[in-house]
Amino acid sequence: MRILDSSVIILFLNNIEGEKYLSMLSEIGEVLVIPESVYKEILDESTKSKLDFLISNSVLERAEKLNNEDKKMIENRFLVTLGKGEINVLTWGKTLQKEGKKFWCVIDERIGRDATRKMGLSLTGSIGLIKILKERKILKRDKLKAILEDIKKSPFRIDEKILEDLLNE
Repeated sequence: MRILDSSVIILFLNNIEGEKYLSMLSEIGEVLVIPESVYKEILDESTKSKLDFLISNSVLERAEKLNNEDKKMIENRFLVTLGKGEINVLTWGKTLQKEGKKFWCVIDERIGRDATRKMGLSLTGSIGLIKILKERKILKRDKLKAILEDIKKSPFRIDEKILEDLLNE
Protein backbone atom coordinates (compact mmCIF):
# COMPACT_ATOMS: atom_id res chain seq x y z
CA MET A 1 0.00 0.00 0.00
CA ARG A 2 1.25 3.46 -0.93
CA ILE A 3 -0.21 6.41 0.98
CA LEU A 4 0.07 9.49 -1.23
CA ASP A 5 0.62 13.08 -0.14
CA SER A 6 -0.74 15.98 -2.20
CA SER A 7 2.60 16.83 -3.86
CA VAL A 8 2.56 13.40 -5.48
CA ILE A 9 -0.95 13.95 -6.81
CA ILE A 10 -0.03 17.39 -8.13
CA LEU A 11 3.12 16.16 -9.87
CA PHE A 12 1.42 13.17 -11.47
CA LEU A 13 -1.80 14.90 -12.51
CA ASN A 14 -0.48 18.34 -13.47
CA ASN A 15 3.10 17.93 -14.62
CA ILE A 16 3.79 14.51 -16.14
CA GLU A 17 0.46 13.31 -17.52
CA GLY A 18 0.63 10.76 -14.77
CA GLU A 19 -2.91 9.39 -14.78
CA LYS A 20 -1.69 6.60 -17.02
CA TYR A 21 1.30 5.92 -14.75
CA LEU A 22 -0.92 5.74 -11.68
CA SER A 23 -3.18 3.37 -13.64
CA MET A 24 -0.16 1.24 -14.56
CA LEU A 25 0.83 1.04 -10.90
CA SER A 26 -2.68 -0.03 -9.96
CA GLU A 27 -2.74 -2.62 -12.75
CA ILE A 28 0.40 -4.29 -11.38
CA GLY A 29 -1.16 -4.56 -7.93
CA GLU A 30 0.04 -1.40 -6.20
CA VAL A 31 -2.64 -0.12 -3.84
CA LEU A 32 -2.60 3.68 -3.99
CA VAL A 33 -4.41 5.47 -1.19
CA ILE A 34 -5.06 9.12 -0.50
CA PRO A 35 -6.21 10.30 2.92
CA GLU A 36 -9.33 12.44 2.98
CA SER A 37 -7.33 15.53 3.96
CA VAL A 38 -5.03 15.11 0.95
CA TYR A 39 -8.10 14.95 -1.27
CA LYS A 40 -9.38 18.18 0.31
CA GLU A 41 -6.01 19.91 -0.22
CA ILE A 42 -6.44 19.62 -3.98
CA LEU A 43 -8.16 22.89 -4.84
CA ASP A 44 -7.60 23.09 -8.60
CA GLU A 45 -10.81 21.92 -10.29
CA SER A 46 -8.99 20.29 -13.22
CA THR A 47 -6.80 18.28 -10.85
CA LYS A 48 -9.81 17.42 -8.68
CA SER A 49 -11.66 16.18 -11.77
CA LYS A 50 -8.75 13.90 -12.74
CA LEU A 51 -8.51 12.71 -9.15
CA ASP A 52 -12.23 11.90 -9.03
CA PHE A 53 -11.90 9.98 -12.29
CA LEU A 54 -9.05 7.87 -10.88
CA ILE A 55 -11.00 7.20 -7.68
CA SER A 56 -14.18 6.24 -9.57
CA ASN A 57 -12.11 3.83 -11.71
CA SER A 58 -10.50 2.25 -8.62
CA VAL A 59 -6.99 3.42 -9.51
CA LEU A 60 -6.86 5.37 -6.25
CA GLU A 61 -8.63 4.67 -2.98
CA ARG A 62 -9.79 7.33 -0.55
CA ALA A 63 -8.96 6.61 3.07
CA GLU A 64 -11.42 8.28 5.38
CA LYS A 65 -11.16 6.88 8.90
CA LEU A 66 -8.09 7.66 10.97
CA ASN A 67 -6.88 6.45 14.33
CA ASN A 68 -7.52 9.62 16.35
CA GLU A 69 -5.04 8.66 19.08
CA ASP A 70 -2.22 8.34 16.53
CA LYS A 71 -3.34 11.51 14.77
CA LYS A 72 -3.24 13.55 17.99
CA MET A 73 0.21 12.23 18.84
CA ILE A 74 1.52 13.17 15.39
CA GLU A 75 -0.19 16.59 15.48
CA ASN A 76 1.36 17.32 18.87
CA ARG A 77 4.77 16.37 17.55
CA PHE A 78 4.67 17.95 14.08
CA LEU A 79 1.71 20.38 13.84
CA VAL A 80 3.93 23.44 13.43
CA THR A 81 5.93 21.98 10.55
CA LEU A 82 3.54 19.67 8.66
CA GLY A 83 0.29 20.23 6.80
CA LYS A 84 -2.88 18.26 7.40
CA GLY A 85 -2.21 15.99 4.42
CA GLU A 86 1.24 15.01 5.64
CA ILE A 87 -0.08 14.47 9.17
CA ASN A 88 -2.74 12.14 7.83
CA VAL A 89 -0.28 10.27 5.62
CA LEU A 90 1.86 9.72 8.73
CA THR A 91 -1.20 8.74 10.77
CA TRP A 92 -2.15 6.11 8.20
CA GLY A 93 1.43 4.92 8.16
CA LYS A 94 1.51 4.60 11.95
CA THR A 95 -1.80 2.72 11.94
CA LEU A 96 -0.62 0.28 9.27
CA GLN A 97 2.71 -0.16 11.06
CA LYS A 98 0.85 -1.16 14.26
CA GLU A 99 -1.21 -3.64 12.22
CA GLY A 100 1.97 -5.14 10.76
CA LYS A 101 0.95 -4.29 7.21
CA LYS A 102 3.35 -3.44 4.41
CA PHE A 103 3.10 0.22 3.33
CA TRP A 104 5.03 3.27 2.22
CA CYS A 105 4.33 6.90 2.95
CA VAL A 106 4.79 8.68 -0.39
CA ILE A 107 5.99 12.17 0.50
CA ASP A 108 8.23 14.50 -1.49
CA GLU A 109 8.76 17.54 0.74
CA ARG A 110 11.91 17.42 2.86
CA ILE A 111 10.17 18.32 6.14
CA GLY A 112 7.56 15.60 5.66
CA ARG A 113 10.24 13.07 4.67
CA ASP A 114 12.28 13.97 7.78
CA ALA A 115 9.21 13.48 10.00
CA THR A 116 8.47 10.12 8.34
CA ARG A 117 12.01 8.94 9.04
CA LYS A 118 11.88 10.17 12.66
CA MET A 119 8.76 8.06 13.16
CA GLY A 120 10.43 5.00 11.66
CA LEU A 121 7.86 4.69 8.87
CA SER A 122 8.54 3.31 5.40
CA LEU A 123 9.16 6.13 2.96
CA THR A 124 9.30 6.74 -0.76
CA GLY A 125 8.46 9.63 -3.04
CA SER A 126 7.11 10.35 -6.49
CA ILE A 127 10.37 9.19 -8.04
CA GLY A 128 10.00 5.91 -6.15
CA LEU A 129 6.67 5.31 -7.90
CA ILE A 130 8.25 5.95 -11.28
CA LYS A 131 11.11 3.64 -10.32
CA ILE A 132 8.64 0.79 -9.74
CA LEU A 133 7.46 1.11 -13.33
CA LYS A 134 11.04 1.16 -14.57
CA GLU A 135 12.07 -1.87 -12.51
CA ARG A 136 9.04 -3.83 -13.72
CA LYS A 137 10.07 -2.91 -17.29
CA ILE A 138 6.77 -1.15 -17.91
CA LEU A 139 8.53 2.11 -18.77
CA LYS A 140 11.15 1.90 -21.49
CA ARG A 141 14.18 4.18 -21.40
CA ASP A 142 12.83 6.69 -23.94
CA LYS A 143 9.55 7.13 -22.05
CA LEU A 144 11.37 7.35 -18.73
CA LYS A 145 13.63 10.01 -20.19
CA ALA A 146 10.59 12.01 -21.37
CA ILE A 147 9.00 11.80 -17.91
CA LEU A 148 12.20 12.98 -16.24
CA GLU A 149 12.43 15.89 -18.70
CA ASP A 150 8.83 16.86 -17.82
CA ILE A 151 9.77 16.75 -14.13
CA LYS A 152 12.75 19.04 -14.77
CA LYS A 153 10.45 21.55 -16.52
CA SER A 154 7.87 21.44 -13.71
CA PRO A 155 7.83 23.36 -10.41
CA PHE A 156 8.73 20.06 -8.68
CA ARG A 157 12.10 20.50 -6.99
CA ILE A 158 14.54 17.62 -7.01
CA ASP A 159 18.25 17.16 -7.33
CA GLU A 160 18.94 16.44 -11.00
CA LYS A 161 21.46 13.78 -9.96
CA ILE A 162 18.58 11.70 -8.58
CA LEU A 163 16.85 11.88 -11.96
CA GLU A 164 20.06 11.05 -13.81
CA ASP A 165 20.72 8.10 -11.50
CA LEU A 166 17.21 6.75 -12.11
CA LEU A 167 17.71 6.99 -15.85
CA ASN A 168 21.11 5.31 -15.76
CA GLU A 169 20.49 2.55 -13.17
